[in-house]
Amino acid sequence: MKHRSGTGLGAALSAGALLGSLALAIGCAGAVGPPAEPSPRWNAQEVRWQLGDDPAWRSPGLDDRRWSRSSLRDLPSPPSVFWIRLHVELEPRHAPVGEPMALRFSALATCELFWDGVRLKTSGRPGLDADQEQPALIEALIHLPPDRVDIGRHLLAGRCSTHHRQLELNGGFMEIAVGPSLAMAGESLSYSWLAVASLSAKLLAAVYFFSVFWLGDRARAALFLGLLSLSMVGLLIAEVWRPLVGYTYDWHIPRLFLVNGMAWASNLWLLLYVLIRFPAPGRAAAGAVAGLASLGIVVTAADFDSRVAWTFVLGLGVAFGWGLGAVWRRERGGVLLTVGVGLCLAAYASNPSRFLDQGVFLAFDLLLAMLLITHVLESHRQGDLSRPAEPSPAPEVSAPAAEPDPPASEPPPPRKLRVRRGGRVELIDIESLLYIRGAGDYSALHLESGGRHLHDKSLKELEALLPLRFARVHRSYIVDLHRVRSLSSPGGGRHRIEIDGGEEIPVSRTRVEEIRRQLEAPRSEPQGTELA
Repeated sequence: MKHRSGTGLGAALSAGALLGSLALAIGCAGAVGPPAEPSPRWNAQEVRWQLGDDPAWRSPGLDDRRWSRSSLRDLPSPPSVFWIRLHVELEPRHAPVGEPMALRFSALATCELFWDGVRLKTSGRPGLDADQEQPALIEALIHLPPDRVDIGRHLLAGRCSTHHRQLELNGGFMEIAVGPSLAMAGESLSYSWLAVASLSAKLLAAVYFFSVFWLGDRARAALFLGLLSLSMVGLLIAEVWRPLVGYTYDWHIPRLFLVNGMAWASNLWLLLYVLIRFPAPGRAAAGAVAGLASLGIVVTAADFDSRVAWTFVLGLGVAFGWGLGAVWRRERGGVLLTVGVGLCLAAYASNPSRFLDQGVFLAFDLLLAMLLITHVLESHRQGDLSRPAEPSPAPEVSAPAAEPDPPASEPPPPRKLRVRRGGRVELIDIESLLYIRGAGDYSALHLESGGRHLHDKSLKELEALLPLRFARVHRSYIVDLHRVRSLSSPGGGRHRIEIDGGEEIPVSRTRVEEIRRQLEAPRSEPQGTELA
């Protein structure tokens, strides 16, 4: 029982951390009020560009009317040095009196920038080829000279190169904006604290689930939840690395591959958990279809963002549909799973463009918290099933007591097990059982005929019901000891038994001596009842 209490406490702490990070976000949103309008700024729309390299092109007085024109997002990536020129019209709303001004420059490029002909302090160095170019930070907030930000027309010129782009992406130039520096800096780090809180909660959840897997019954459901939490940690780190730490633009494509990989892994572990935790006919087909669809997304999606978005839509959609099936079958935990996944889908539908930046982490905090609550409830339920009844204290008497009634005998074990298949109930004779394997809250009955049936009781419940010859040899197995041919130890601390039919079942190190003692004991057990 100590292990159960510790497990429940760990789950409660992890669920509290996940819900705490979510409450922190909601509380902040309530304190700040409705979303405010973005701080006024000038945003680049049209860019003039020219292939070549002439220092005179930085001059505000240069006539660039014959230069090529492009929208910022469609600016090409020439094979050598090229120049860009942007005519900036600052209005009073863009440049409040007395406030320092800054330029936000975000691009898969290295650019040496000039404001009204004055060179700005930037990172990196453009070059004629990859050897000469020193990649710049992908995003920079550059302070503008205070004496050159008056209201009116200004020129922003840049000498650029893009030799370290591993792939040609749409929108290589992401943002060029001018506005108050304090407001723009605050926007860049607006959710850094929230990301850290969410990261800590998911790490705690991962530690808890892995501990349950390693110290408990090695249930695959706990393993998949631990891997899901860890994948979300990796996704969160990859997403917030850019605003929190920053990196040169040549690392942007590897980061996008990491984001895609972590998103794919997160949805994979979620689906595996759902299919293992709520077994039902057709789960292998559902998993295969989801896997093929995810590969189709990888191949056909137009860009990295679409690939990640559709991966989450697919994974959450399948999990939601499977959860509805679990609710229909009245399986424990189905409601919490369906509600959690449904809220994740609602968060995506409410704001798809911001889902990957913030919504996905808060939504999965809530989902993981609900799954942890489910585990706590199930842990307490299993603990109640396994807790022995406390003996009543003996009454105090002064005179000799009458002969006590003989103690009531234990209820005899069942001779048949009831399993539901579709809309009918089948009776399985326990004499046909070879072994039973755990399947989450359910158990898979393996028969001597080669058949397999799913029972709605857990291993712990069946262990308490079945005759003594059905022994718990492993955290995931119950075996009919009358079917055991041999017990062997191949080495490395491993033990196994061979049963009728030649199949081998692992035996836990902590149970091997007890199993050996039972195998050597005489065979005897009471007659059983008809059904269980």
